[in-house]
Amino acid sequence: MLDFGLNQVTMANAPIDEFIETASRLGMVGVELRNDLGGPVFDEQPADRIRRSLRDRGLRLLGVSQVYPFNRWSNGSADDVHALIDLAVEVEADTISLIPCNDGTGLDVASRQNELARALERCLPLLEAANMVALVEPLGFARSSLRDKADLVAAIEALGAHSHFRLVHDTFHHTLSGGGSVYPEHTGIVHVSGVTDADVPVQQMEDAHRV
Repeated sequence: MLDFGLNQVTMANAPIDEFIETASRLGMVGVELRNDLGGPVFDEQPADRIRRSLRDRGLRLLGVSQVYPFNRWSNGSADDVHALIDLAVEVEADTISLIPCNDGTGLDVASRQNELARALERCLPLLEAANMVALVEPLGFARSSLRDKADLVAAIEALGAHSHFRLVHDTFHHTLSGGGSVYPEHTGIVHVSGVTDADVPVQQMEDAHRV
C-alpha cells in the first residue's frame, strides 16, 4: 500500500489552513510545505500553530522546501541550509529539500561533479548536527546542473552519507532527463505529476506544462 502526501505547490494560492484541511480531507498521510511560493512562509503563522494543526489532523510534515541553488556553494549557502534546517526542526519536519542550479551554467562534467561533491560535503555536518535528512531533487531540464540520478547516488555513496541524503524521484523530471535507473533504496519521496498536452515535445516541456 502506498502512502500519499500533498505538496503545497498543488494549492499554491490557498491559505495554509485550507491546504492542511484539504490534505486531511483527502486522506493524506502528510504534507510538504514550501518557502518559494511568493508569499510569507506558513502565512506568517508561528511554528507551534503549524505543528498543532498538523498533529490535530494526524498529518506528518513530510518536508520543508527549499534551498536553491544548493550546489553553487557560496559564503551564504551554509546560512541558507542552516536556516532551513532550523525551520524544519522547529515545525518537526521529516526532511528539507535541496534544489540544484538550473540556469544553464557549469554544465561540463568536471564542474557538475565537483560542485555537487563540495555542496554535499559542506551540508553533511549541518544535517548530522540536527539529525536531519535532506532530499535532493535532480531536475530533468537540459539546463540543469544535476539531471542524472546516477551522479547524485555516486556522490552520496562516495561521501558515505546515505543516512542523511535521499533523492527525489520526480516523474516529470525523470522523463525529461531520459529516464534510467530509479534507485529505490536511495529514494526518500516521489513527486507525481504529468503533462496532458500531447502537442508539447518532451524536450520543450517546462514546469508550466505540468498538472
